[in-house]
Amino acid sequence: MFDRLRIPKASDIVIDKIKEEIAEGRLKPGMRLPSERDLATTMGVSRPVIREALRMLRFMGIVEMKPGTSGALLLDGDIDVLSDSLTLVLDLKQLGYSEAMVVRRALEPLAAELAAAHRGPEHLQEMAEVLEGLRSGRYHHAEFSAAIAHFHVTVAEASGNLLVSTMMKAISRLIFRNAEMYLRTEDLRQIAIRNWLAVYQAIADADPCLARAKMEQYLDEATSVMEAMRLSAAPPGVETRDLVSLPGASGTP
Repeated sequence: MFDRLRIPKASDIVIDKIKEEIAEGRLKPGMRLPSERDLATTMGVSRPVIREALRMLRFMGIVEMKPGTSGALLLDGDIDVLSDSLTLVLDLKQLGYSEAMVVRRALEPLAAELAAAHRGPEHLQEMAEVLEGLRSGRYHHAEFSAAIAHFHVTVAEASGNLLVSTMMKAISRLIFRNAEMYLRTEDLRQIAIRNWLAVYQAIADADPCLARAKMEQYLDEATSVMEAMRLSAAPPGVETRDLVSLPGASGTP
């Protein structure tokens, strides 16, 4: 009838209060928090409680504490801490291929569309360099897969949207794993490269609608090949011409 009550730790309450001050705009990056003693007095808790709360905030990338300084410094926010934490959660949850593709279908066409509208010359150069490396054939299997993940993250970064790029960084390991699993042969790799070149060209031409369409086409074809390989349970090194000739199957992760 009654659920067990969860009484929050005092340090969690302190953290929530500081987060509230940040959300309300009363605390801003570059500002210093009051000293441990002053925070303890103001909030009516012990200094060890404040110390524990500050340690957790530092772990979150929210504050920086240096010896000899009075009060923790509020940081601008390390987005890599957020994406790394999300990646770890996804690893622990063992997110499956199907779930990952649902997210990718929602996120990556949007990223490509925004990238075509907001990309800078540095983004185009980085994408071009990755694609040139993929086309050169100098990458081994793991390096090829890592380059694929890098290309997708760069597209997301070119979108100019912090949340899109953070989410893409978080799932980049899933992209790497998909590539490791399914990019087993040279013909599949070449098909994949042609897809990425089409996405890149649309972004370079500043055509948001085409960039979205090319990314959607790429994901559709990738899904077809992955599903064909899963259903056939093809072992590593299997001939892929039968797979890529299946209806709609002409892509890769």
